[in-house]
Amino acid sequence: MNWLARGLTGAILGSLLGCGGLSTQGARYLKQSEPYQLQLPQFQQQLKQSSQLAPEQRVKSIQQLLLQVQTQHQQLRQLAPPKSVLAVHAELDALYATMEEFLKACLTGSGDMSDPKIKKLAGQWSEHLDKLQIELQKLESH
Repeated sequence: MNWLARGLTGAILGSLLGCGGLSTQGARYLKQSEPYQLQLPQFQQQLKQSSQLAPEQRVKSIQQLLLQVQTQHQQLRQLAPPKSVLAVHAELDALYATMEEFLKACLTGSGDMSDPKIKKLAGQWSEHLDKLQIELQKLESH
């Protein structure tokens, strides 16, 4: 899966504020949502590390990761995005929801990519990441 480059939101935010292309509320939302975006590569790394553990340890690791993702997702949903960044928020929200489903599937199924449900969710996860990048780039081009 390809991940958001660190600082992408910061770079976009800086250019948008510099040219006046984003409302104050939109800029505030992007700044508030940045930690949720920057957390994504860390989640991927944790998942990768857990896949190398013994089954019992893997389950505990994935349960902890699921709890982290759920907590972050609840906090993300507390943000109030203005209309100008609603598409970014929708993709970020969908991404977190997909991550939750993916982790739950890892706990109930085989836990590897041979499981069709996990494979499907991994594809959706990747699609939402791509869409999130596209939405962020659209903001930059305005």
